[in-house]
Amino acid sequence: MKNIKHIYKLMPILLLIVLASCKKKSTIPDASQIAASELLDYYLVAEHVTGGNKLLVLYFTKEGDAVKANAHLQGYFRASEVAIKNSILSIDYNGNGKSMYSFGLEKDAEGNLKLRSYDFQYDGAGNQLAYAIMVKKAEAFAFANLSFKTGNTIFSFTSNGGTEVLNWPGDPSPYYRLTNIGFKTNNDRFLGVTVPNWNGVNSPVLLLEKDDALYVAKEHDAEVPQPACNLVLPGVTFKSRSTDIANDQKAILSSVAQILRNSPNCKVVVTGYCNGVLEDKKLSWNRVRNVIQYFTEKENLDGSRFIFKYAQAGGDCNSVNLINAAQGEGGGGVIPPFPTQ
Repeated sequence: MKNIKHIYKLMPILLLIVLASCKKKSTIPDASQIAASELLDYYLVAEHVTGGNKLLVLYFTKEGDAVKANAHLQGYFRASEVAIKNSILSIDYNGNGKSMYSFGLEKDAEGNLKLRSYDFQYDGAGNQLAYAIMVKKAEAFAFANLSFKTGNTIFSFTSNGGTEVLNWPGDPSPYYRLTNIGFKTNNDRFLGVTVPNWNGVNSPVLLLEKDDALYVAKEHDAEVPQPACNLVLPGVTFKSRSTDIANDQKAILSSVAQILRNSPNCKVVVTGYCNGVLEDKKLSWNRVRNVIQYFTEKENLDGSRFIFKYAQAGGDCNSVNLINAAQGEGGGGVIPPFPTQ
């Protein structure tokens, strides 16, 4: 009985010790907890096992007090507020519980986020991701104005008159950028993203989806371009604000056509200037098109021999110059979209 009484006397003291201990623990931040704001410096890329889409590109943006997950598939886009529970990022792509992505996150010793696990469940069936990677945005590499090769296919990214274009063989398509990490074409036929490595490839690659197929491309190490021909070609001039080719200028183009017939391996960059306001760009585009059409329709030359460039900096606004194409220079026969902005 004395022991019991002694215990009863000690209970208030024990209770205070327990409460103090709990309070102390609650003031220590849990370093393993992941806040939505920590995702802003990262992006996620995943490959589906099957289905109509191969590539998922997921990046994060701040909108007011919320952090949004921006999820891109080829032909689709969804944005939703980030939800992290027990260090698992969940994305309900269509908002109906049928297409569920989950990414397990953790921190390394330096506090950097790492991908611990990944899964995609469609209509309750899981294990639908073949591979996924989490990357810092700072590790994404530039792809504009570069060429890439996948298998035997070489494609490039160029800028023409302020419009950025993916030059895929037989299917050139203007594109817009997904922050600094990738791109999507305006026609939704291509989705691409850069990663520092990918599923056994320990070097930077560009992932590109087209027609539900995933291509892994490396920068194409082409030789330093050299002039394919040593032709000296005259340019033509236009009257102010006119797109009509005057008769004396047609005579110049006819003489150039004869030179090109005698040099069948030569290509020409047809270069227009005027890159100020939108009306100037439209004027430049029409003039370059008319010169190329003269060569193809009046002189019966192959359109693939002419590279269309308009609204270039420098040069006389009323001139269109004919310049030797460099060895291997692409874009022949490609007519860029008419400028609208």
